[in-house]
Amino acid sequence: MNKILVEIILPAAGQTYEVYIPLESKIHETADLLAVLLGSLAGNKYQPSKTNLLCDAKTGKILDINKSVAGHGLRNGSRLFLV
Repeated sequence: MNKILVEIILPAAGQTYEVYIPLESKIHETADLLAVLLGSLAGNKYQPSKTNLLCDAKTGKILDINKSVAGHGLRNGSRLFLV
């Protein structure tokens, strides 16, 4: 499985994490898994929801939940917001 290392910014907690994510995963799967993982790491500062979203940190654009990670052109070093 091909993976990339991305930086996930969690504004609600004021923290940043570096994580590997699989290129083949759909954005909605990735966002949900990251929300659970990072929510537990951030303690009570972030609570996962039913509508976890990933946004491009450079443009602010919300990533299409039905596309794959690779389909968005994400690569090593990409920066994303989890909201």
